[in-house]
Amino acid sequence: MENGIAENVDGKLETKSPFLTTPLSVLHIALSILGGALSSGFLLAGGFTIFCAGPGGALVAFALATIALYMVMTSLMEIRSVIPESVPYYMFGAHVLGQTVGAALAWNFWLMWISIIAYEVAAVGHILQFWVPHVHSAVWCLPLFLCCFAIVVINTKYYTAAEHSFTILKLCGVVVALICGALVASGKVGGHKYGLENWHRGEAPFVGGALGIACAAVYSSFSIVGAEAAAVMAMRTCSRRVRHLVPAFVCGDLAILFLTSIFITGLVVSYDSAWFTSNNDAGDSAESSTFTYIFELARLYAGADIVNAVLLVTALFDCCAALYVSSALLQDLGMRGLAPRFLREREGNGQGRDFSVYCLATSSIVALTIWGLSYISAKYSLSIIAGAIGVSGFIMWGSVAVMHIRVRCAKKFRDVAKSMDGAYRAWLFPVGPIFCLLYVVSSLGGVIWVAVWLGFLVDMFLLATSQLLIFVILLLVAATVQYFGYCRC
Repeated sequence: MENGIAENVDGKLETKSPFLTTPLSVLHIALSILGGALSSGFLLAGGFTIFCAGPGGALVAFALATIALYMVMTSLMEIRSVIPESVPYYMFGAHVLGQTVGAALAWNFWLMWISIIAYEVAAVGHILQFWVPHVHSAVWCLPLFLCCFAIVVINTKYYTAAEHSFTILKLCGVVVALICGALVASGKVGGHKYGLENWHRGEAPFVGGALGIACAAVYSSFSIVGAEAAAVMAMRTCSRRVRHLVPAFVCGDLAILFLTSIFITGLVVSYDSAWFTSNNDAGDSAESSTFTYIFELARLYAGADIVNAVLLVTALFDCCAALYVSSALLQDLGMRGLAPRFLREREGNGQGRDFSVYCLATSSIVALTIWGLSYISAKYSLSIIAGAIGVSGFIMWGSVAVMHIRVRCAKKFRDVAKSMDGAYRAWLFPVGPIFCLLYVVSSLGGVIWVAVWLGFLVDMFLLATSQLLIFVILLLVAATVQYFGYCRC
């Protein structure tokens, strides 16, 4: 492979990427990112960060995550400016850090999307248990997953338009919940004026200090990871003048959304509330959503059913999107010689799908396997999968920071940048990539320390280390395959 161009089985060159390359406005980019951020993960587990670090610690965790995202986006945009247009951003590592690391990063990216499918499949079962508590969650998972599978197989043409419309509806629902929360906190509704009393309760506002913030950072990253794709969208579809605005615009929107939600939630929900201790799995239907708690405090009891319905539709949307992206990504990896030969065959159906059923079936089987394994520790299954997704994102963020430093230091990339008229330059270098690396290392190190310090909490330890171990295995496999010449990427 050269310059990201892969050769298919017929000897023809193809550069198809599974991500959109059609022109997008900043508004469309923001809606896509907000739609991903307002996933069932945030709607279910967003308040869980308050339990980990208190209201002040949760705010700090989301603020740091948003700042780190801004740094990653600016770094990614500079890397994109010196990499050939035919190379998707999950293959940047192969061009900047070498073929072995690049292959491992690409497969880590695929596994992150596979984990998202597993999370959403498990979440669907828990969400439906809110209405039918006596039926095991697994009963609902497979039928609804097959519905998502059928949607991706048959037609995905109108998915983007539907996603944008549903994103607007979710935003409206969150705004209504936050208004209710503000009214409850002020005492206008519910009969009790909370004010800042929960910010001074017990160890609040910073529960556990820096270690509590580190734990909350892993969960906060679950909602934010993936938003860096906006940088690639902007570099491909926006004008040079607009590109500089996209990171600030996207991160500003996310900061307003997350920080406002956490602040208002922290006013009415204390970190030691029975709400968390009785719903300690971070994804146990609307019963685990602090938005439901806010509606109950406002005596809008029907709000719980509305929240659960929104969660169900959100989980199904996210499952369809993750299934599509992971399958298209696997097809692209096959075309680049990084996956088995049978995954290289392309048989698009002309209706928005441009990958083979083999890729779709492979992604589905692996995702369902992870979902099935999650029932080994069913009580904390969604928490562990959410943590694994966050850690996968941390690996990608850390690699972007290292690539940015490499691009600035390597002569061949400096020469490319000099030869380009108006190439994008990240104005916070080297502060940006250094801050991102420190954020990733301190967050993961903090979670591992807490897991060991509190008497070796197996679930928390696995949350922080399982994906790191998988990435090391991917590196070893990629190095072995490259050494023996089975793959040339």
